[in-house]
Amino acid sequence: IKRDLYEGGIRTPFVAKWPGNIKSGTESKLLATFWDVLPTLAEISGTETPLNIDGISFRKDLFGEKQKTTRPLYWEFNGVIGRQSGFTKRENH
Repeated sequence: IKRDLYEGGIRTPFVAKWPGNIKSGTESKLLATFWDVLPTLAEISGTETPLNIDGISFRKDLFGEKQKTTRPLYWEFNGVIGRQSGFTKRENH
């Protein structure tokens, strides 16, 4: 059901482990997307993030810092009529 627009489709947990860098038990409510992985890994590795990409680094959240990011997120699956999902905010409190 990965292509579904419900839990398990677009909302799945992201787990990261990096002893000595990511504190065990760290949890975040930040809504990240797959296209956020590239800028996150680029920032962590000290590599310049490519221009003109949609992703936003979530490095701060990985290391237990709080960050606020706002942007609209929207998915639509045309295989089933009427399946739409969106988030207008992605904030971490």
